[in-house]
Amino acid sequence: MTTKENVIETDVLVIGGGMAGLFAAIKARGEGVSVTLVDKNYVSRSGTTCFCDGQFSVFNPKWGHDIEFWQNHISKTGEYMNNPEWTEITLKESYERLKDLMSWGVSPAKENNGEIAFESFPGLPSSQITPINLSHGWNYLPIMRQHALKIGVTIMDRIMVTDLLKQDESVVGAVGFSTLTGEFHVFKAKATVISTGGGNFRPNAGVAPADHDSSDGDAMAYRAGAEISGKEFAMGTRYGAFIKKWTEEERVSLKGRKVNTTIGDYPKTAYFFSPMLMTGNLIDAEGYGKTSFRRDEMLVIHEGRGPFLTDYDNVTPEVWEWSNHSPSYMMDKSNGNLERFQKVGMDPRRATGLWSGLSRYEYGVGMSWGGSAGISSTNTDGATTLPGLYAAGDSYHNTSIGASYPAAGTGTRNAAVTGAIAGQSAAEYSKHVKTVKPGNQQIARLKSNTYAPLERKGGFDSTWVTQQIQYNTLPYYILYVRHGDRLKSALKNVEFLQSHIAPLIYARNSHGLRFAHETKNRLYNAEALLRSTLFRKESRGIHYREDYPRRDDPNWLAWVKIKNDHGEMKLTKNTSPRKWWGEQISSIPYKERYPNRYKGENV
Repeated sequence: MTTKENVIETDVLVIGGGMAGLFAAIKARGEGVSVTLVDKNYVSRSGTTCFCDGQFSVFNPKWGHDIEFWQNHISKTGEYMNNPEWTEITLKESYERLKDLMSWGVSPAKENNGEIAFESFPGLPSSQITPINLSHGWNYLPIMRQHALKIGVTIMDRIMVTDLLKQDESVVGAVGFSTLTGEFHVFKAKATVISTGGGNFRPNAGVAPADHDSSDGDAMAYRAGAEISGKEFAMGTRYGAFIKKWTEEERVSLKGRKVNTTIGDYPKTAYFFSPMLMTGNLIDAEGYGKTSFRRDEMLVIHEGRGPFLTDYDNVTPEVWEWSNHSPSYMMDKSNGNLERFQKVGMDPRRATGLWSGLSRYEYGVGMSWGGSAGISSTNTDGATTLPGLYAAGDSYHNTSIGASYPAAGTGTRNAAVTGAIAGQSAAEYSKHVKTVKPGNQQIARLKSNTYAPLERKGGFDSTWVTQQIQYNTLPYYILYVRHGDRLKSALKNVEFLQSHIAPLIYARNSHGLRFAHETKNRLYNAEALLRSTLFRKESRGIHYREDYPRRDDPNWLAWVKIKNDHGEMKLTKNTSPRKWWGEQISSIPYKERYPNRYKGENV
C-alpha cells in the first residue's frame, strides 16, 4: 500500500468532468468560491459527453417553440413519470446555457446565412423538438476546459474518487487515488457535486466508446446513504418516436415484404438508417406503430423472426441527401466517413448484410441518459438526500424526463442545465459551512478499502468478474424482454458475485486498481437494476415485463427508491404527486393514453 497522501481543501468539489461537471465547476467558481474539478480520466476527453453526436436541445420561444407542446411531448413519451417542474426548468434555462457556451467560444452548426442550424428529421412535424448541433463533445469540451482554467478552477486529471467523506450526516468531500502513481488523495470540501455520468457493463468497446462509465457516482452516493431511483428505466435505449396512427397507404412494401416504418427513431423515414426486412409486420392490428423504445426489434428476435436484413438500395435519394448532410450519422461528409469507405472500394449506401439486432443494445445496458436514473433529487436546486451533496447530469435522477428518452439532445441539455444549477447551489451552501473535519479514523478506513485489491496476492481478476456481470445483464431476455423468473435467476447470480467474488478482486498496479473499483461499482449497478426491475410489477416506457404487460395506473405512477440499509438494498415505492400526472390519467381512455402496445397486453 502506498503511504503517500495528498490533502486538498476546497470550497466545492466537483467529481466528473463532462458537460455537467464543467458547467458545475464554472458556475460554482462564478460565485466566488474555490473549486476543484476531479476526473478519473482527462477532463474534456472522457465520459459520454465526449462521444455524443453533439445534439443539444434548446428551447427558445423566439424560434417558434411552444412550451406546452414540448412539455406534453416529454410527458407523453415518458408515460407521465416526469416532474413537470424540472422539465420546465431544463427547457427554459437551456437557451441561457447555449449563450454561455457561445460566449466561451463554442460555435454551433450554422446555416449558409449565418443563423444557427437545426437538425431536421424527415417525417416529423415541424413543431417537433429539434436540436441544434455542437459537433462531437471532443470538439467543444476542450473549449469549456480552457474557460474553467481561465477563471481559476483547479482541474485534477487521472484521479479516481472511490468514496465520499461524511461529517455527522453531511458530505464533506471524498477520497480517491491517482491511476498513474497510486498516490492517495483526500479532498476536504464544504460542498460536493457528483457529475460522473451513468454506467454500463463494458461490452464490446467497438459499440461502447464511453465504456468507462461505471456508475461510480451513484455507487459512492449509495454507499454513503443517499437515495437512488429510476434504475428500472436506466437502460440506455433510444427515445420514443412521435406517435401517430398509420394508414395502410403509409405502410411501406419493399421487395414484396412488409417493412415496419416505425422501427427506429423516426416514423416514416426510420428506414433512412436501413430498411429492415423481416418475416412479420410489427404494426398492430389497429394500425398503431409501437415505437416507445425500439422494443419491437427485440420482440421480433424473441419470437424467432430475426435476424434483420439491411438493404440500402431502396433508400430514396432525398433521404440520402439529408443523411449526407447530417452531422450526427455515419454518412456525415464533413467528417470524411463516406470518403474513407470509398477509398477501400466500398459504398456503404449499397451495403447489404445481416445483423442480430442485439449489439446495438448491449452497449447501453445500465446507462441513464438525460437524468432518467441515479441519485435521487429532493427539489429543483440539484440537492440530494444527503446535506452537502449535489448532483447533475446522467448520474442525477432529476426526473425531468420519464420512462423513455423523449428527444434528441435531451441528455446534453439536461446536463448543462442541471450542472449549472448544482454548481451554483453547492457554492451557496459552501458559504455557510465553517469547518470541515471528516475524522482520521474514517479516512484510514476508506484508504484501507481503496487499496485492498492491491494488498491481495491473488483472487479474481476484474476482467473475468466483468464478464460474469455481462452474462447476467446483457442478454436481451433479461433486461429488455423481461420476466420475473429470469430476473430472479440473474439476481441470484449477481448476489453471489457481490457477496463472494467482489471482496476477492485483486489488482497488480494502480491502473488495475481503477478497474477493480469500476467492477465493484458495476456490480452495484447490476443489482440495483435487477432489483428495481423486479420491484416494478407493470410495464411502462422502456420497462417491459412479459408477466405484467400492462401499465397499472395509478398504482405505479411511482418511483422505485433504493436505500443502503446496513449493507442491504432496501426498496420502497414513492408515489409521484397527483399534480404531475396531468388530466390524461383521469380523462383519457387507456387506449388513447398509451397508444403503444406491449406484447401480451390486453386492452
